[in-house]
Amino acid sequence: MKYRAWSLMVVLVTLVVLALVTKVLAADLPGKIAFVRDGNIWLAKPDGSELEQLTKAGNNSKPCFSPDGKKVAYLNESLDMEKISDAIWEMDLATRKARKVISGGMIMTCCYTAPNRIAYLEPGHGIIWDAVLKEVDASGKSKIIAKNIIFSQRLQYDIGRKIFYYGACDEQHELICCYLLSIKNSRCVSDEKTFLMDYGGGHHIERIVSDSSPCISADGRTLYFVNHYKPNLGDDVITRLMSMDTKGNSRRVIYQDKSYQGTGEEEGVVVTEKGPYGELDNPAVSPDGKWLIYEERFRLWLVSTDGKSKPRQILKKAYQPAWLPN
Repeated sequence: MKYRAWSLMVVLVTLVVLALVTKVLAADLPGKIAFVRDGNIWLAKPDGSELEQLTKAGNNSKPCFSPDGKKVAYLNESLDMEKISDAIWEMDLATRKARKVISGGMIMTCCYTAPNRIAYLEPGHGIIWDAVLKEVDASGKSKIIAKNIIFSQRLQYDIGRKIFYYGACDEQHELICCYLLSIKNSRCVSDEKTFLMDYGGGHHIERIVSDSSPCISADGRTLYFVNHYKPNLGDDVITRLMSMDTKGNSRRVIYQDKSYQGTGEEEGVVVTEKGPYGELDNPAVSPDGKWLIYEERFRLWLVSTDGKSKPRQILKKAYQPAWLPN
């Protein structure tokens, strides 16, 4: 009887400690996040609580918040492949009213450059260096910021009025170049290459190291990215979340896990639209630089940027996270 009472007490104390830890963690996480689920934009706290579906029409992707945190913009992707007409929509988070900002052609990604201005990227006619960066204001008037820039899957805007973007910068797609583009009065002032990342041409299974999916901290000083690593050529791939400064120095492992090894064509292998299970992707850093949310297996995971906490799953059927700025 005494043993049972002692066991029950241990269980109760453990549950109380876990509840307190969870409460402290939730209190330490800043703001909210937006993410995609089933083609719609959702909102939640960074611990995965207080879920709210913002859109219901479907075919929405790549949410981003305005600098003042009052609006969220997102892409609505065209289903007509013969006459592509993607659109950027934005929603007022106070009223939950959405409006179409601009449409027409293919739009790859977008980010706010001011509370009432959104930069977006259109592909050009070339393979790599022919994308066009534009900016649209609240009235729907669009202008070109920069031409002939690298085709990028992500745009970010930092406090120094610089747009961060990246993409393959050689014809073999073996190097990723990361850039900080300075703008003033909706015009490109400078386009600074910050560093190179070894991507491996999509064949990281045969290579020792490859980097992908970088994002930049709010202060523009630190890069967070996914790294695929093989200690030896015959070993399994280890996928890691890493950080480094914008000069390419001080590389540091935040979290690592064994990844999938293979092409995705083997019998019995589950392959999603994002690639084989086991791939980390789309890291997003919190405004205070203390936390990362990343996507793996169509789930969102939370980990501290100092690497001292173990990753914690916060949401299922979720991808493309974006963090609400302070």
